[in-house]
Amino acid sequence: MKAADIPDEVMLAAVTHLCSGWWSTAHRNDVEREVSERLGVEVPWKVTLAKARSMIRRGLLDGCACGCSGAWTVKT
Repeated sequence: MKAADIPDEVMLAAVTHLCSGWWSTAHRNDVEREVSERLGVEVPWKVTLAKARSMIRRGLLDGCACGCSGAWTVKT
């Protein structure tokens, strides 16, 4: 599996969903789990991180892509 296998819409929906509760940002483990559930297959952390990096570069997400907690949000 590679980052391109995760549709942008799935990643954005996962981050949006996770930011709508107690937390104002989505964290790496939660995003990995949420994306895996939405796709119906286990997505490795490295792939989730690569997708986040790509989306941050393209201006779709905001947060840290170094591999720490992430703290991602959908960029408005």
